[in-house]
Order: sequence, then structure tokens, then C-alpha cells
Amino acid sequence: MKNDKLLLTRRQLLTSGSAALTTLIFPKLSFATATSKFERKLILYNTHTSEWFKDIFWEDGHYIPEQLEALNYFLRDPSNGKTTIIEPRLLDLMNSIQMTISEKKPFEIISGYRSKEFNDQLRKKGKGVAQNSKHIEGKAVDIRMSGVQLVKLRDAAKAERVGGVGFYPKSNFVHIDIRKECVYW
Repeated sequence: MKNDKLLLTRRQLLTSGSAALTTLIFPKLSFATATSKFERKLILYNTHTSEWFKDIFWEDGHYIPEQLEALNYFLRDPSNGKTTIIEPRLLDLMNSIQMTISEKKPFEIISGYRSKEFNDQLRKKGKGVAQNSKHIEGKAVDIRMSGVQLVKLRDAAKAERVGGVGFYPKSNFVHIDIRKECVYW
């Protein structure tokens, strides 16, 4: 009996050692592996609608369809209520950044999905909005986190090396998006 406990301890030690080594050599891969066993959640506050989203959207290796629908609605265009399919990789990116900075503090959503019509209106008003904005595609959000320096949020987003990161200190938000190349402005 005593040997069985010792063997189990050795197995646990080998498993832990392998996980630690993987983390040191491949930190991004180990994060993906570790989170694949658990869950991904977001805590969000929509500054336009005063709505909250505080829930798990990915669990046991799968996205939860009802939660993706809820997030599509939550991140809707505030000007007309239109929705689109939000890119799940954007949600994963938000989760990763939120876990890095503070899993308990919400992201304040400044802008999620924008319909082409609303995007064009903002462009006409000179709001510095891109004509082919990733917001139109459901691949971008503008965020901030109360009590967290914007620079820290920007740096955490850049560290993910996933897509675009825009820094807007005068407007008090960080833009993050999903794209093939890493672009910072």
C-alpha cells in the first residue's frame, strides 16, 4: 500500500515536471493546453447600454452556443441594435488579456460591433474611424478597465501577439482586433 502511494506521487511529480517544462519552453502552447481543460469566461460592462456579461463562454473544449449568441447581442451596434457573429478568437483574446491583468475586473466595452452604416457616420464626423474597420467584421473591440493604467492594458494586449492593438490615451481606450499580422499604433 505504501508503495502505491509513492508511485502515485512519482506520477504526479512527472506530470507536474512535464507541465512546468512545457510552460518554460512554449508559454503560449502551455496556456492553450491548460485552459483547454478548464473554462474561459468574460466579465464585461457595455458603456452604451449599461448591460453586463459575466459568464463562461467556453467549457470542456467547446464554445457554448448560447453564450456566443449572448455575446453577439451584448456587443451589438449601439446605434441601431444590429448584431453580427463576433469572432470567437476575439473572445479568447479578451479572456487571455483579462486573466493576465485581473480576472475579477470587467472590461468596459467602448465599441464592439459596428454596422457599416454607423461606421460611415462616425467617419463623416471625423472620429478617426477606418473605412474597412475590423469592428464591421465582428473582429474588434475597444476596451478599458477601471483602475488599470491604459498602458498596462495595451502592453498586455501586445504581449499576446495576436493581431492589431491601437492605443488611444486621449479617448481612454485600447483597440484590439483579430488579423493575420501583428500591427501596433
